[in-house]
Amino acid sequence: MDRRLRLDLTESLTYWLKPTGADVEREFVQALRDARIESDKPPYVLGDARVVAFTEVPLALSAKLLSGEFGINYAPLGFLFDRRWAFAKGARPVIHQSEQEAALLPASQLHRHVTLDFDRRIDFTWKREWRVATAALALEAGACRPVLPDRDWLRRVREAVTGHAGALALLDDAVILETFL
Repeated sequence: MDRRLRLDLTESLTYWLKPTGADVEREFVQALRDARIESDKPPYVLGDARVVAFTEVPLALSAKLLSGEFGINYAPLGFLFDRRWAFAKGARPVIHQSEQEAALLPASQLHRHVTLDFDRRIDFTWKREWRVATAALALEAGACRPVLPDRDWLRRVREAVTGHAGALALLDDAVILETFL
């Protein structure tokens, strides 16, 4: 099927930073300077793998969700990846299932489990999440585009990465969320 026929489908996956008490702008700048996203091991991810998580929600909808009025716990800062590139790196959609069904997964796939329990009102299907088990994910030009809330953010981040040619090159292809609002 031609994915362009559906507005809810995209050829991209987006990694969004979480504002978890630290300085999210500093974390974004550090990722650009290091040309990588460090993985994480939240307690809800089963198994031993550290992961980088993405969403396949289209940017136009993400821009609205991250505008502040919906209480979404993500910052409007992230990185947009080509889906095929991410798939080649091992990224896969999560598997929504009961907690009991998680035991049916091989250890190498436990990181993909997400509990879905309608009776307990646990339903994260709206995230349209993908995960890749990795220590860190490279920010490669051509496969990755920084996403920032507005042009003022872009200006500030450019100033913060002055002298880092790779980071500046990535910013040349940045996506600005305010253009979707």
